[in-house]
Amino acid sequence: MRKGNFMKYGKISGAVLLWGSAFLIGLLPVYGSVLKATPNHVEFGTLDEGKNAVIMVTIHNTGKAPIDITNVQTNCACTEAELGKRALSPGEKTELKVTYITQGRPGPFDKNVVFTTNIPGEEKIEIFTMTGNVREAPGPKIAATPRRVTLEGADLSAGKKQSFTIKNEGSLPLVITSMRSKDGKNVYYDGAKDGDITIDPGQSKDVELQLKGKDAVSGDRELILVDSNAINAGQTGLFLMIQYSN
Repeated sequence: MRKGNFMKYGKISGAVLLWGSAFLIGLLPVYGSVLKATPNHVEFGTLDEGKNAVIMVTIHNTGKAPIDITNVQTNCACTEAELGKRALSPGEKTELKVTYITQGRPGPFDKNVVFTTNIPGEEKIEIFTMTGNVREAPGPKIAATPRRVTLEGADLSAGKKQSFTIKNEGSLPLVITSMRSKDGKNVYYDGAKDGDITIDPGQSKDVELQLKGKDAVSGDRELILVDSNAINAGQTGLFLMIQYSN
């Protein structure tokens, strides 16, 4: 082949190669770090318990390829994340609503939102974070001593009287309405019948209960539920444990 023809064909081949490469590149999605959140972090400062931390975040696909967000998750059930759209075309935006539920969660918090996407190399993206501190709401707080009592020997079948010291560690009056077994079969104290037990902040009261004996094998136990308005007892209330040992 003559040199001129070689040069000519070389130029043509090179042009075809470049055109083909450009065509292939045009078919491939161009990603990079293109999913942006505005803002991507919020410091809420100090919030009162019961007032939720809520923020609207703008999610923007700044790239040249569609992005699919297949999953949205947070690092705590106390944090909710609602995304407007999960499929974003190039240049498209959507809103992300993030809510931190403060009730029953006094103290500092550090939460995040993570997206699962179709972006190569960025399948998991921590898209948003938020921090702050929750000031505990005023209320009664219950503590009991002892929390566990063992019935053994003669007491195992006969039962015994046991004194419990109930303390209010909160800032408002503590009111105990009943003390009963978890299954409801045994009532140890009935406020509707005998009057509620009220304990002022910082004060304690001794409550004497007649614990019931039973024919039991070692390891059996009964849980006594203390119903009250204490903010630290949760929805289930405070439990005392009676352990049976022979």
